[in-house]
Amino acid sequence: PVAPEPVAPQPVVPQPVVTEPVVPEPVTDASGYVWLMVIWAVAAIISTLAFINIRARRRLLRVSVVEGISEIAEGAVYIGNMQIRPNLVKPGETVTVIAEAMSTTSVKSTYSLVLKIRNVVEAVKEVTLRPRQSQKAAFTVIKDKPGVYDVDLEGLKGNFVVSHKERREAEEARVAEEAQKKADKEAEEAQKQAKKEAEREAKEKTKKEAEEAKKAKEAKEAQKNN
Repeated sequence: PVAPEPVAPQPVVPQPVVTEPVVPEPVTDASGYVWLMVIWAVAAIISTLAFINIRARRRLLRVSVVEGISEIAEGAVYIGNMQIRPNLVKPGETVTVIAEAMSTTSVKSTYSLVLKIRNVVEAVKEVTLRPRQSQKAAFTVIKDKPGVYDVDLEGLKGNFVVSHKERREAEEARVAEEAQKKADKEAEEAQKQAKKEAEREAKEKTKKEAEEAKKAKEAKEAQKNN
């Protein structure tokens, strides 16, 4: 018998696995786009607020108003000594509002001073100040309608009155009467003070004469004894 020839085992070659690329399906939902727009809007708002905050720190930051002086945060300017001349006018006459601005910075700066009449912006004036420099700013106002006009100049407050001739003359008479009363009172006080001074001098003179008479009497008695 013929023995069969041995068969050599054939090596198994693995077949490459071909995978198809996964193509993402197009997004048909608009929620992703909406969220992107929301994030962009929030970022824009934050940037805008930061810019406004920086601008606000450089502006005139009012702290308080005490006795005609508007105090502004360090690094800006002081506004004070506001005057309204005159504060009683006829319709059509000019009123001048004056204030003094003083820089507290170490650099040359420009500031915008806003004048409001009855809470409405009447005028804006820019002042340029060197370090530690002070400068006066003047505004002119003309009103034709009678009434009381409230003034606000960077936190400093006052008012002026526009009136017809009759009312103005009555007001001037009232002011003159008050001035006369004040003068009469001052004269009366001066008379009282002069009277007190005369009485004091008279008492001192009487006391001095009494002391001189006593000394003369003592000297005369001493001569007799001798």
